Amino acid sequence: MHSSVPELISIALDQPSGAVSYVISRTLGQIFPAKAVLETDCHLFDLDTFAKEKQCALVVSRAVHPQIEARWDDPDKGMEPRFVSGWRAASWNGHLLEILTVEHCPPGGCLDQRHWIVASAPDVARAFFQAVCAHNHEVRGEVLVFAGGYWRKDADLFRDIAAASFDDLVLAGDLASRIRRDCEQWMSSRALYEEHGVPWKRGALFLGPPGNGKSHCIKALVRALGLPCLYVRSFSARYATEHDTMARVFARARKSAPCLLVFEDLDALVTDKNRSFFLNELDGFARNTGLLSIATTNHPEKLDPAILERPSRFDRKYHFELPGIAERRRYLGSWNLRLRSAMRMPDDELDRLAEASEGLSFAYLKELVLSSMMRWISDGEQRTLGPVALEQIGGLRAQMTTCPEGTPPPPPEREADDE
Repeated sequence: MHSSVPELISIALDQPSGAVSYVISRTLGQIFPAKAVLETDCHLFDLDTFAKEKQCALVVSRAVHPQIEARWDDPDKGMEPRFVSGWRAASWNGHLLEILTVEHCPPGGCLDQRHWIVASAPDVARAFFQAVCAHNHEVRGEVLVFAGGYWRKDADLFRDIAAASFDDLVLAGDLASRIRRDCEQWMSSRALYEEHGVPWKRGALFLGPPGNGKSHCIKALVRALGLPCLYVRSFSARYATEHDTMARVFARARKSAPCLLVFEDLDALVTDKNRSFFLNELDGFARNTGLLSIATTNHPEKLDPAILERPSRFDRKYHFELPGIAERRRYLGSWNLRLRSAMRMPDDELDRLAEASEGLSFAYLKELVLSSMMRWISDGEQRTLGPVALEQIGGLRAQMTTCPEGTPPPPPEREADDE
């Protein structure tokens, strides 16, 4: 390492914020005149993930002070270090490259992390950059989630999907099998669509009050179809317009097609200000080949008729209503099988509980079982769970009756898988 490198970060950060990038680039060019220097701020240039997934060997240089930030976002993962600024060496495909990373705040106030790749030749620097970004762009054992203006991989959501099954999904009638059949038939019909000049795309809208299986059904569908899944939670971003983020979402989906593109709570995502742009992107017949777009909404009355009623956008609509007595009995029965024998309810108690729980969503039924289990434990395990659960129903109904007429109750405090 050149003797000037250890002080480079400090010297650069002493400059006016608008000059930091130029000063570093110019200085590296002077320090390494026989090498190629490639600069990037692309969020896909994630060296830590690239090295963690054994695509290169990465060594942090202690000659340049490594600034490492401690993160603690998930109690299951504990503390996770984040490399902020410093100098690292990467061994990749027989090449040794050096990478300077500097994080600073340029004009406008947005924290910016930039990287400078120092390689033996321009083609090596470009190939390494391309390899890192391409690897991080692909979805392998994750789901891409869009929020805050960027795509991020979500391995936890993917694990939820891997555990989801249509066998565990309790819906009225043949709704579950109909959704699966319609989507599988669409997937297998590409040649037929193209033969007749029909755009090979599909839009499905899942409607109904919260807690009745929409999200579980999507997870089971992703697992059954085996398609890459792109999941949109928000179009809002601090330093981009919603038009920009929508364009980013559809551009990424088109590159991943065939894929499943999910819009969570569509009534909140699409507003009067962004509706026209969203519909233009959604209507891109030729460009949207291979997109299976699925949107959920708890409030279909808030959707514009241009979304709700025009069949070329969401041409399949599936209604997820509150469970009837047969569905409640099946759902409670599936929970009952998981209980310890001392807690397990006989058939007559299950029947009474299914009848008494009319009007409860699957999410509230899950809350009913879990809260009853805790009550059963605190009561000293003196009886089966059925009588305890019947007593707990009153408390859940009290939550529901506090809502204005015609609006769904708030979800239980405990997060439910069923929505």
